[in-house]
Amino acid sequence: MNEGVREASILQRILKKIGVPDLIESLAKRISLSDLQSLLLALYNKRATTLTPADVLKQYKTNRFVRLSRFSSAETMKFDLMAFSLLPKGFEILELSPVCPLGTCSVLGPVDQKNALTTVRNTEVCSDSTNVLALESAARKIECKNAKPPDLIKLCTSHRLTRGQLFKGPASFPHFRVLSLTTSGRDCGNLAFEVEAMMEHLDYYLQVIQSAGECGYPARNIRVELIPFDSHGGLVAEEKIFGELRPRHKDVTFMVHADTERGGNYYEQFRFHIFATSTDGTEYFLVDGGLTKWMQKLMNNRKERFMISGMGTERFLSCFRKS
Repeated sequence: MNEGVREASILQRILKKIGVPDLIESLAKRISLSDLQSLLLALYNKRATTLTPADVLKQYKTNRFVRLSRFSSAETMKFDLMAFSLLPKGFEILELSPVCPLGTCSVLGPVDQKNALTTVRNTEVCSDSTNVLALESAARKIECKNAKPPDLIKLCTSHRLTRGQLFKGPASFPHFRVLSLTTSGRDCGNLAFEVEAMMEHLDYYLQVIQSAGECGYPARNIRVELIPFDSHGGLVAEEKIFGELRPRHKDVTFMVHADTERGGNYYEQFRFHIFATSTDGTEYFLVDGGLTKWMQKLMNNRKERFMISGMGTERFLSCFRKS
């Protein structure tokens, strides 16, 4: 039985047990978000009164979302400070809230809301910091009102994310720290914004990975894979983006991989990946990034452009720590 069928079966059983078959539809569409919040707060307050200290301890021991990180704060902070020191000019480092508005990921992109930990206060635990940085970028542009907004808004954060889906494999955690960059700008014609923003993001992560080697996390065979979604994008990637980056990173392999299926409806125009090999010979996928339409949706303006990228820093520390 697949996950979707299993969840539908469980829900059907619950609704039959309580005798209100249209409960979900009613709560989702017939009451306001504020009323839903009041109802859920009352429900969980009532539920909490039935718990004992032993119940809470059992949850702490068994619930994968509340367990400690496998890394010390000192180790992750040291990595963050190194990464922040390499940021290109103009990037502002932000400390995000642990929660963000309900629908932050599922409304902007094709992400199932079940992958986020939704709270009873109509918020969700942050599961992707780039979506939150998109909201912040849009809010800053709107706050400018009649004044001309800045040409570029460059934001960075290192934030602990929590995701609902069950990850498998080594170095896969229910909550994990991610280093993220976003660049918000406008269409300059001839893919000028796209090329400049992508080069800046790629160049930055390559510096971070290479500098981490000096701190005890050596990476070999670093490889950049740029995925354009049309033939023109492939030419731009090879001539402009890689043409600029190859002389700066002579030990890095750059390749164009034309594959329209690998963007889905999440990215547009370009997507990029960065891979590296650990000392035991295993290659890991470390960085993902690309262009999205999020700012176009938020600002209702087709001229808006938005570049996002992220690196799972705890995954990197786990896989590349020198033994």
